Amino acid sequence: MTESTVNTQRAYVVTDPAAGDTTIVNTQRAYVVTDPSYGDFSNVNLQRSYVVTRPLDEGGLGQADPTKSPNYIVENGTPYVKFDPNTNDKQLFFYPSTEPKLREIKPVNYWRYFSTKGGRDRFADIYFQDENGVTIPGDYSVLGGSYYSSYSNANGLDGNPATAWISLGANGWVGKNFADPKLVKKYRIEALTNATYTDENPSSWRIEFSYDGVTWITADEVNLGRYMSPGEVYEGALPNSALTTVGRYEIIALRPNLLDFYEASQTFNGPEQLIAPHFNQVFVADRTLGDSERNQIKGAMLARATGSGVDVEFFNTETTAPSVVNPGAETGDTTGWTVSGGFATRSGAAGETPGAYEGTYYFYGGDSTASSSAYQDIDVSASASSVNVTWQQSHFEGGDKGNIRLEFYSLVDVPFARYWRVFVTAASDSNYDGTAVAEIEFQSAEVEILTGTPISGPLYSGFSSADAFDNNVSTEAATDGGTLSGGTAWFGKDFGSAVQLSGYGLTGRQGEIYQSPTAWDLQYSSDGVSWTTFTSDTDTSQNVGAGVFYSLVAGTLLGSNPGPGLSTHTGGWLERTTNDVALPAETDTVRIIIEAQRFAGNNNDAYFDAISASVAATNPSENSVPGGLQDPYIPGFLGTQPPLDETSWLLDASFVRSGHTLDATQIQLTNTSGGANYLWWVPTVKTLSTSDDTRYYWEVQMGGGATNYNGYNGIVTQVAVDSIVSAATNPVQYDSLGRRGNGDIWRDAVNIVSGLQTFGAGDRLMMLFNPSTGQVWTGVNGTWDNDPSGSATSNTNTAGQAVYYIALQGRDLNDGQKLISVAADLTYTPPGAYTPLAGAP
Repeated sequence: MTESTVNTQRAYVVTDPAAGDTTIVNTQRAYVVTDPSYGDFSNVNLQRSYVVTRPLDEGGLGQADPTKSPNYIVENGTPYVKFDPNTNDKQLFFYPSTEPKLREIKPVNYWRYFSTKGGRDRFADIYFQDENGVTIPGDYSVLGGSYYSSYSNANGLDGNPATAWISLGANGWVGKNFADPKLVKKYRIEALTNATYTDENPSSWRIEFSYDGVTWITADEVNLGRYMSPGEVYEGALPNSALTTVGRYEIIALRPNLLDFYEASQTFNGPEQLIAPHFNQVFVADRTLGDSERNQIKGAMLARATGSGVDVEFFNTETTAPSVVNPGAETGDTTGWTVSGGFATRSGAAGETPGAYEGTYYFYGGDSTASSSAYQDIDVSASASSVNVTWQQSHFEGGDKGNIRLEFYSLVDVPFARYWRVFVTAASDSNYDGTAVAEIEFQSAEVEILTGTPISGPLYSGFSSADAFDNNVSTEAATDGGTLSGGTAWFGKDFGSAVQLSGYGLTGRQGEIYQSPTAWDLQYSSDGVSWTTFTSDTDTSQNVGAGVFYSLVAGTLLGSNPGPGLSTHTGGWLERTTNDVALPAETDTVRIIIEAQRFAGNNNDAYFDAISASVAATNPSENSVPGGLQDPYIPGFLGTQPPLDETSWLLDASFVRSGHTLDATQIQLTNTSGGANYLWWVPTVKTLSTSDDTRYYWEVQMGGGATNYNGYNGIVTQVAVDSIVSAATNPVQYDSLGRRGNGDIWRDAVNIVSGLQTFGAGDRLMMLFNPSTGQVWTGVNGTWDNDPSGSATSNTNTAGQAVYYIALQGRDLNDGQKLISVAADLTYTPPGAYTPLAGAP
């Protein structure tokens, strides 16, 4: 294979090597060779070819030391970009967001303390620690700013309280450059024990990290509002994420026809471009990917390369701690909790056993053998996936039991109904096919409803359903044998008119444990015949005299969790937990229910303190690609054009004179009173940069007026815009270019093209313009004056120009023009690569 030298400062071009064709394709751009690593020189295949753009010229990517350039991905020491010589589209860029965002803090080498107090700062030592509060080991070099006298930066890191670090002045800092990346989760600052000059002790600071030792990112910021006391220790914890524009990006790319992967990582710091290498599927992530994620991406890429689609979806799980009101009875009462039975608070005064776990107070279950309880509702987000409740528990003596269980609700209104009942589905006596209760209590607005007629299923001989509602636990109601299996074991009330319950209570029969309900449904009916279950519950504790009250939230019970179960514990406090409990779909409220039972006597029941909850919410991460991994887009070569974030280009209302009328949308200009030969014109608000090598397309819809418009549709310079402020002149002065309705093109006040298609009332003008090259293509009503895939109709003179405006002119009375820039509003499609004007930056 031979290569024709075009310019040693620029590049080479080789077309079909098999045919020996070494024609120079473009002396100003690049040379194309096939993939030598695979020994394929038979043809130029854009999915397998490398293209190097001007390696030593302006805008080129071949730096003298490519490892020091942040602008591109390097493979084997050489940067590559995609290039399609048919369209002059050279590069595939990724523009990561330059807006600050929360990014996960990853292990890095550089960590530091930065003083923000505004004066000299000092301390004995700072320790960078792991999640367990252990100082992170490993070799490091000392970092820091100027320090006072012999109180060096190293002194602040040596772990010796007898030495001190003192900054020379304000903005002092000290830190470590670890030999290997470290993830700091906690830190510890130890103030000097010296009681003099305490105003030099730390009062405000930032803990920062860096990928490169140059750009620092804040992980924690503290303002004590005071100076640390002599010998004081401050311990801080770092979050999982930090707000920053800096991120470490990982790239996975696939060359489908060879099915080989390329992986690279790069630290992004600011608006530099990430340039994809010579592959036609690319995935960019702004964090370190796990092995499973990396494999999922590769699998999706392979599937897409073979014609099938695979979704790529990752999930981030974040844990939050919803507020539990009065979690340890520190208000001295049961504020925040809805109480049933003798549930109360107790003071952990000196000499008492066990004494409060924290603070002064704690909860206890009551002073009778009956069960007591308390509950509190916490809200959870729609994306919440699990909840975990922890607490400290103790007891007065053996046999006292306590537990926390959970219920999950979706908030809806409790219905109004005339009939309500407890429909028993299981009981404690497997030898008897029926059930018995001592009391059922229905409440509305948290007050017992004493009215209503007791009703029930078939009763055992000698029992009355009224005994279930007489507020006397010594009497009881029992259903007949066969009612459990027959579905007729129930007790309820006919209230005569519809009522809305706020809660209900259930107490098992006295004297023996047999036949007490262990599972049941709360049901309602409008006619006493057709019943609907509102909530279901289970409770295996319905033994001698035990009773539990159930408050109804305004919602639907979606499920429940029994917690770790009723348990006794003496001899101090014991931490208990529900562990992580999965939430049913649509849960928006979690009810925390404390249960306490006394075995005998009338002393205190189970004790509870320090109740807390944590909720995990799982959401798709920003790295997810719902709908399948998509090919990147290169005009004329690969993929389909992504949707543009388009906004119509507007005309600048400040330039509108009295003879013109600009419509409310600011895109249509009409000569309503300017008369003939009205030379004023109006430019757009936005501009096109001459550094932008993109072909932009727009259309201009003509309104009323003449058959051939006398005025111009212009591409105008900054000087022309400045001049129209004070003097009326056509938009073809000062190197501006205008397409006229009579078929002419004028530039810099000279007619340079004639004999083109004319346009006027009702016609649509087409304009395609590359502000970098100055090339202009024009057409009318779908027919181009010159095919945009070839030579331009005309050119602007780009020398000395920084930007161009688009201008409309209604030169004669009733001439109207409407600027069409949004893709959805365009009527025609130019051949080759282009971007609608509304998609311009």
